[in-house]
This record gives sequence, C-alpha cells and structure tokens, in this order.
Amino acid sequence: MATLGYVANRTMDMVYQGLAPRDKFFEKEHFMFHCAAAYSKLLDDMYQALRKENKVQDGFSNVEMSPDWLISENLKVQKTEYDGEFFVQTSQNIFGFSFNAYGNGLNGVRKSAFYKDCNACPADLNFRKISIDEIKFYKGMPYTTDCYYYVEGNNKIYFVNRDPVQVKVFYVPTLIETDENCHFNDALVDPVVERVFNLFISGKAGVVIQKADDGNRNTVLPQQVNTQLNKA
Repeated sequence: MATLGYVANRTMDMVYQGLAPRDKFFEKEHFMFHCAAAYSKLLDDMYQALRKENKVQDGFSNVEMSPDWLISENLKVQKTEYDGEFFVQTSQNIFGFSFNAYGNGLNGVRKSAFYKDCNACPADLNFRKISIDEIKFYKGMPYTTDCYYYVEGNNKIYFVNRDPVQVKVFYVPTLIETDENCHFNDALVDPVVERVFNLFISGKAGVVIQKADDGNRNTVLPQQVNTQLNKA
C-alpha cells in the first residue's frame, strides 16, 4: 500500500523537473495537502458518477465499491466499559462520501482467520451492515443469528446482536494531510499524482515571466492584444 508521504515525494519530483530551482518555494507539506485533497476529490467524483449512472440504468443509486479503492485490516473486537458494546477501531478514518447515510466508505466486515483463536467466532456468523438510524428498529426485529454492524464517528464499527472475537474490515481510508504515514490503495497513486501535477503546471501556465529560469531575459517579449481594436 502506498503512503501519503511517498505520493507527495513522487509528485514533488515530477513538478520540480520543470519548475526548479526558480519556483522551489513549495515544501513537502504543500504537496501532502494537495495530494490528500486530490485523493478525496477523485474518490467522490468517481462515486457520484457511478451513483448517477446506476440511478439512470437500474433506478437505484447503490454503488458497488471498486477493490482499487479499498484497504483491509484484521482487528480484534473490543468492549466498551460503560455499556458493554462491542466494537473495532480502524487505524485510519473511514472515508465519507457525499449523500451517504450508510457509511459506504466501509465496504464490508467478515470473520478473520488472521488470529490463532479465530475459531472462537461462530461458524455461522453472517455480517450485515445497517445505518446508525436503523438501530432504533432493532428491538422490533425477529430473532436472527446475523451480526449487524454500523459505523459511528470516523473510525469505529459497532456490532449488534452478536459479539465476534476478531474480524477483517474492508474500507476506503481517509488521508490526513498532516500525516505522511497515511496509506491507501496503490491503484490510486497514478491518478492522484497526475491530478496534482496538472494542478501545479496549470497554475504556472499563462503567467508572464520576464526572465527565464537561468536568470536571463526572455528573447521574445510577451505581446498584448487590444480586444477593442478594429471593432465596428
């Protein structure tokens, strides 16, 4: 999995091939900020595009998460001291898409075989995701052996009806622009780098520079066009 620091360094190297040393006033922190912003915008743009497409084709706006967006973690279930609820906490925040009440940044949870005591989980354990608003209907539901789970806050997943011992979580991570160790799926590295690179290059385009990068004056002076000239 790629880290935000790695992607920022890669983008900075690409940008400075054409802009350094004259324009070298951007630091790694600036690239981390823009990489995190580009990552978030890229994901939400793709999600909204799929949402609209599915709405037109099927009448439903459900979006199936691409494996290229996800990371996975094996987590041991914890228990709260004050009310005895069972939960797991992901190492990074779960990504929040626009118009999303079900926490779709969390793709799924299943029984984990990572730990030695994985057999402590019931063999018939089936996980079903619900929204936090649907918890109020839980008491009116008939008995089931399924384990319901929902996202609360940024990185906590709570379990209802069953108490699994350990689980494997698949989710879309959020990138914090100040944390270079944030990691995400390698498949998104190139699109993020391309977006940020184009952002910096387009920011320089159209700006009149009277001197070249080597300090010499431009041999071709910038021209000015009078748009009002020769108008009837």
